[in-house]
Amino acid sequence: MTENNEAIDIEAAPAEERLENSEGEISADTPAQNETPLSEDTPAPSDEGEPLRAEIERLRAYIEKSDADRQRSIGELEEFGRLYPDTALDDIPDEVWEKVGGGLPLSAAFAVYERERFLLESFAKEVNDRNSALSAGNAGSSPKSDYFSPDEVRAMSHKEVRENYANIRRSMDYWRKASKR
Repeated sequence: MTENNEAIDIEAAPAEERLENSEGEISADTPAQNETPLSEDTPAPSDEGEPLRAEIERLRAYIEKSDADRQRSIGELEEFGRLYPDTALDDIPDEVWEKVGGGLPLSAAFAVYERERFLLESFAKEVNDRNSALSAGNAGSSPKSDYFSPDEVRAMSHKEVRENYANIRRSMDYWRKASKR
């Protein structure tokens, strides 16, 4: 122990010197009972907390990203509701949700789905119309007649009337002649 009043470096002084001052009393500079004095073997507190700080920062970044994703999803659902008010989320096909999972916004994925479906239906109708025009007609049905009865004409749609207008006019002439007899 030192007997003179020299300044003692607390960090460098041995533990015995820190516990007692020159008069044998515990000094105010001594660590508390539950405090562990630092030595060369013990890492500094900043080193111990570094992995925790890094984990906290990683979690904060994850929470911020999750919040941003949630806000984006809410915005996409609101936009979808404005653009497609008659379509329930339960009615959206799985292939649309797969595109959304791939990063495409919901409204855009649904618009792509509707456009693809429209193009496929249009193509199918075109092929069916072309095949109908080339076919010989329904099996077991009689070929089209050039004569139409008044009941057949009444049952026709506007399109059918336009397509068969010349034959309908000839049929009407026949009806007039038949009614004069």
